[in-house]
Amino acid sequence: MTIDQLPKCLFKEGTETQVEKVNNSCRTSILAKVAKYCPDEYKEVSEDPLFAQIVAIYVYKLQFSARAIHTFVCKQLLSAKRYELWFHYARRPLRFSMQEFYAITGLKYNDEPDLEIDDWEYDGGFWSKLLRRQKNISVQQIRKVHVKLCNTWSDRLRLVYLCVIAGILMAKDEKVWIPYKYIKLVMNFEKMRKYPWGLHSFDMLVSSIINARDKVKTQNSYVVDGFSYALQIWLMEAVPDIGSLLGQKLREGVKTMRCRNWKGSAKISYEDIINIESNLFHHVFPSISTSGNFKDVIIDAEFARPCEMKDERVDLIIDMQRNKYDWSKHVWAYKETVKPFQYSSEEDGSDEEAAVETSDTEIEEEIESTRVSPSKKRKNRFRDTGAESRKKRLLCQRSTEKYRDLEEEMKSYIQSMFNSSFTALGLEVREIIEDRFIKLEEKILSSQTQGSAPANTQTRGADPFWTPSAATAPALVFGRAPAPTPASTEAPASVSTRGLDPSRSAASAPYRSRASATAHTGGPANAAKTRSQTKGPKSTYRRQWATLHKSQMLTVLIHLKTSSPKDLLISLPVTSFRPEIFKTPFLIDSDDIEVRCKAKDYELVFLPEEKWAKLTEWTLNPTVLQIGPSTFDAELASRIIEPNIWLKNFDMDAMMYLFREKTTLRRWSPDRVAFLNCMFSNQIITAYGKLDGNRRGYKIDDNFLEYGRGELPYHGSTGSVWSIDVDRLYIPICVNQIHWISICVNLVNRTIDVFDCGGKKNSRVVEAFAILIPRIVKAVQSPERKKDFNVKQYIVSYVPMRGLNMSGNDCGAYSLKFIACHLLGLDFSLVNDENIKEA
Repeated sequence: MTIDQLPKCLFKEGTETQVEKVNNSCRTSILAKVAKYCPDEYKEVSEDPLFAQIVAIYVYKLQFSARAIHTFVCKQLLSAKRYELWFHYARRPLRFSMQEFYAITGLKYNDEPDLEIDDWEYDGGFWSKLLRRQKNISVQQIRKVHVKLCNTWSDRLRLVYLCVIAGILMAKDEKVWIPYKYIKLVMNFEKMRKYPWGLHSFDMLVSSIINARDKVKTQNSYVVDGFSYALQIWLMEAVPDIGSLLGQKLREGVKTMRCRNWKGSAKISYEDIINIESNLFHHVFPSISTSGNFKDVIIDAEFARPCEMKDERVDLIIDMQRNKYDWSKHVWAYKETVKPFQYSSEEDGSDEEAAVETSDTEIEEEIESTRVSPSKKRKNRFRDTGAESRKKRLLCQRSTEKYRDLEEEMKSYIQSMFNSSFTALGLEVREIIEDRFIKLEEKILSSQTQGSAPANTQTRGADPFWTPSAATAPALVFGRAPAPTPASTEAPASVSTRGLDPSRSAASAPYRSRASATAHTGGPANAAKTRSQTKGPKSTYRRQWATLHKSQMLTVLIHLKTSSPKDLLISLPVTSFRPEIFKTPFLIDSDDIEVRCKAKDYELVFLPEEKWAKLTEWTLNPTVLQIGPSTFDAELASRIIEPNIWLKNFDMDAMMYLFREKTTLRRWSPDRVAFLNCMFSNQIITAYGKLDGNRRGYKIDDNFLEYGRGELPYHGSTGSVWSIDVDRLYIPICVNQIHWISICVNLVNRTIDVFDCGGKKNSRVVEAFAILIPRIVKAVQSPERKKDFNVKQYIVSYVPMRGLNMSGNDCGAYSLKFIACHLLGLDFSLVNDENIKEA
């Protein structure tokens, strides 16, 4: 035998399928019913040494991982062995035999040929009558009917034993009739304890895994019969990394009945298994027994079976393992068969409405492929605390170990490369900085020669940020305002105000000072350029210090007697190297009416003089005005205008009514839009809770149909039908009654843009709109058009936000302004804390 004559595997490495579903016949959820209706009998069986370790799987809530089982089914090595399974993982061979099965379960494996199973005694109970009358019964019937009807202790005890045997150890589909053989065994407890359950349970499991070889290539789902938990616990022991992801060991050093030593309900993805395999080196145990885990394949004659086939290819694997063969570079040959199955779902979204039948306790887990919709995901009832932390820690550790064995030459090469690169970069930067400082020093000297000119008569030239008193800058650094001189009475005060107390600058310096600065730099045109080149608000302190002239900062350093360019580089603040126009985008504030009307942000902030006069007159004698569903009074006006005031539902509805009025009356050019109220968003969130549990039986509420036809809200009813007359929906949402966000639903592109000043992702809330709105759109279409619509979930995207709403109370104002910006096509950077306060 040569190395080329090793067993072949099912798939070429990296081409294994990822099926959508594995039907696990072994369901521990049957024990939940038994524990509820037969608590005393269940307790007795759970303490019986025969099956106590099996019941412990349910007690410790160890969950079935279909992905892990399917991964190993795809990694089988094809041999002639009847009672052994061989797998490869991380290119290393692994064996699953009766020896490993016994180490996991501790069930009896020695056959009893003299056991007379058909010899049972009639006692007049339920099970005796069933055998005598040759009636059939299934696990499903026991779970739904008989578990509640058995009224004698012996019948109830036999029922519990049968649930463990037929539902877990010898598991098949719960609708299949239970063999009379198992019922006859529970009629005599002594014979039941002598029966080799381990031998027969292992044979059923091995037969099921072998039968699944062809199905994983041609089908998107298949069934695993037998005690599948034993196979999962074996791979958790053989590959400890997988074990740490799927659960936790209760005690270290346990070598027998290992199925009672695991707990956990964590889920694992195909990507996690692939990552572990690619970073795995020596953490694999090909052989497991009651003596421990071994790197070599240990053959125990006690588990040898006379009818087992001899396969020289398997013997070669064992010899190579004992000779310490390096499997990390081995490539397994694979069996050429039909092309692996590739799952492709329909794009009409109809498959999302398919109902998934679950058990009463919903414990079992199904495989979800990467393309499974969120509607098919099941909630994990038993939360495994720390599962994500274990996963991240393990994957990080394995990825680190992968590169730990780099050759020293490579390490030295990389180190020398970085050293040379940074040295050259440092020299180049130093030359540039020194050259720049020489030019700046020349500029300082030229500016000092002109220092005797009056501050108000000095020419400012091309320098837009010139301030009259450079000599006062040292005092600014130390927090002292200089004494005013006749030549600099106004300018130093202005500079000291900006430099000393940034927190008061907004109150002490009028907002029009920014407009004057704009005039020096080119007016509104340059302001637009400023908006296009900056992103996000900066702090007041950093923005104001950026307006100081660089010559002032260098004068400060000269007074501080800094000598070398290195000292200058260390002493200068970061803002001194910032471009002069690097400022927060601001609103254009000008007295010129023509400038106001031509500004792009006109509709966002400006109020015509005649309307302002009316508002001023109204404040002197406030009367209640009707605005859609709300009334405009002094209280509402103060909440909307004053800062740090929380906006309520009817405040938001009033503003949405005004938006609706502006688009309907063509005051705003976009017209194929609809503005929904807070009632609609609350109803969507409530309805999604009902839909999530019953997608097939869910029916769209009539209120939603009225919204879709433009009949609601009643104040401002437009009669515009969604997707016919309306392309976009704007909706305010109150998340958990503590935070306002807004969304734009694009019915044409089937997308949802989320505007959240907090920059957070409220996936659960937004998902309700992404799933329900397509259904509403389809429901309001005519019968001829409905066939062109599907209910596939809309794509959600979050508009990047950061550094906004520092007060924590202006999220409502931000939500409304985001809607206005998005509708009018304005730059979102215009909406920031400073502009909202000063607009």
